[in-house]
Amino acid sequence: MPYKDKAQAASNDKAYRAANKAEIDAYQKAYYTANKAEITARVKAYRAANKAEIAARAKAYRAANKAEIAARVKAYAAANKALVAAQQKAYHAANKALVAARNQAYRKANPIAVRATHQRRRGHKRNASGHCTAEQLKGRIAFFGGCCAYCKSPYAHIDHAIPLSRGGSQWPANLRPSCAPCNLAKHARTWREITL
Repeated sequence: MPYKDKAQAASNDKAYRAANKAEIDAYQKAYYTANKAEITARVKAYRAANKAEIAARAKAYRAANKAEIAARVKAYAAANKALVAAQQKAYHAANKALVAARNQAYRKANPIAVRATHQRRRGHKRNASGHCTAEQLKGRIAFFGGCCAYCKSPYAHIDHAIPLSRGGSQWPANLRPSCAPCNLAKHARTWREITL
């Protein structure tokens, strides 16, 4: 006789599964092994017939659980460094053109983020103090109106007011947009040294 109370039925089912977990797992494993081809075909057919719905569900799940997924991925990568590195290397080797196109598209769509990453890398090489995020760098560029801080031409480079080679930091206050001629003329000097 079917349960009238669905919540009670679900509770009973959950309790039964908890009490008989090992037995249920063994049965399911044996069933899957005996019917692997049929199950695989059924799953494949279902996915093909419900592609859009599955994609929408996956997208909604990722959006609702972004932080948890990121933490899980980070933990897995930390626990499996060698394996992840090998997988990435193999993927890049097998998909060179795709990876290059994706990287180029990202650089084109996110020039400030790319510049911020480049500045971070330069700072690490020089053991410079501080760091500047893409948002902070965007703010610095906006502060100077998207122009060279020295001659007001359109900017092309990001300059360190106090050069890294002379102990300058990576803090946003030490960064400013600069046109190529001003930045190259300044080189490892401060702007005051040039103008005096």
